Amino acid sequence: MPPRAPAHPLNGAHAPRGPWPKLVTLVAALIAVLMVGIGDASAAMVCPPAKSLSGVDVSSYNGVIDWSQVANAGYSFGYARIGDGLFPDPNFQANFAGMKAAGLKPGGYLFFEPAEDPHAQASAMLAALSTAHFAPGDLIPALDVETTGGLSPMALAASIQTAVNDIKTALGVTPVIYTAKGFWDSNVSLTDNFGAPLWIANWGVPCPNTPDAWSTWALWQYTDAGTVPGIPNTTNLDRSFGPNLPIFMRPPALTITKSHTGNFTQGQQGSYTLTVANSTGPTVGPTDGSPVTIQDTLPTGLTPTSIAGTGWNCTLSSLTCTRSDILNPGQSYPPVTLAVNVASNAPAQVTNNAATQGGGDTTVHTAADVTTINPAAPSPAPVTVNITINNFINDHNIVKRRHHHRHRYHHRQYHRHRHTSVSA
Repeated sequence: MPPRAPAHPLNGAHAPRGPWPKLVTLVAALIAVLMVGIGDASAAMVCPPAKSLSGVDVSSYNGVIDWSQVANAGYSFGYARIGDGLFPDPNFQANFAGMKAAGLKPGGYLFFEPAEDPHAQASAMLAALSTAHFAPGDLIPALDVETTGGLSPMALAASIQTAVNDIKTALGVTPVIYTAKGFWDSNVSLTDNFGAPLWIANWGVPCPNTPDAWSTWALWQYTDAGTVPGIPNTTNLDRSFGPNLPIFMRPPALTITKSHTGNFTQGQQGSYTLTVANSTGPTVGPTDGSPVTIQDTLPTGLTPTSIAGTGWNCTLSSLTCTRSDILNPGQSYPPVTLAVNVASNAPAQVTNNAATQGGGDTTVHTAADVTTINPAAPSPAPVTVNITINNFINDHNIVKRRHHHRHRYHHRQYHRHRHTSVSA
């Protein structure tokens, strides 16, 4: 099923659809259903969960929209066209502000023109979002990829990648890609999706078929002929995959540091300190409440004896610690202390490695701590004492004679004193 036709300002906006375009749409939908029934070996048909959210996507073709009526009709999100390549959509700012004021989750999409400068298109998209006060909690912006611009698949993929990179650098998240299976598989890639959430265009079918590069989808545009209160003309209707939307949240940028004090010594104990922090910067946000994990890997020669930290849930056998509380930019979690025994034959130098990931940060961040190990202190040399029996006996006799003479002297003195006392 081909995606929606572009509304290029050079060629005028979408023309009002009469009975003939609707008939063409109906016939195409019937063909798609038949194809699903026959079966496509390369198709990945992914049906929506029971609970999903309803949304719309619009452009200036849809005229002036009463977004409060759209919200009252049960729609909870919407995407408004930012522009067609470098040509801005004159209604984007009003549509974005109107959605937000009415309580819909607002988003913006750019109809991507691959033959035009991808850097300039990304820059124009970001400038328009900034003017609209795009913020965390809004929908992740999308690239509408449905034309080749005359480029080869390799050149087309390179142009898309350039725009994706620029947007990701500025916002910290990969933009959503809107496309259709037939277009992407034939003109872009069977394997590469640039890490982007998929907004699949597949009309008139019970379940959409995703391009081969994706195994699931985030949004599904299931018709281009919906009628919604508050929208003057027929419009595109969308559905989320389950109750979750591709919400823009600035991701955290975790770091991990690992340190120890002084050198370790063979046969003794040592300890490491591991600290996880969240960086600062315009694209850095808080952790999202999912678990943040520390994983330590000890080298040969060191054996763990304990691992703990305030607020951390640590397991000694795996040397892992986890926690899920929010870590704001510029803040650190309390440190984790890892105590180790140093083997008596530990090498003179070892490297201890640690890693952290999670909390919305999908990158694995690592730290290495090179540790010097001193040799164990040498034991005191034994003292050898050689005593011959003869010398021992002679010394004993000398001491004995001295004691005997001293006793006789004191005995004579005693009697002499007593005799003197009696005579007196």
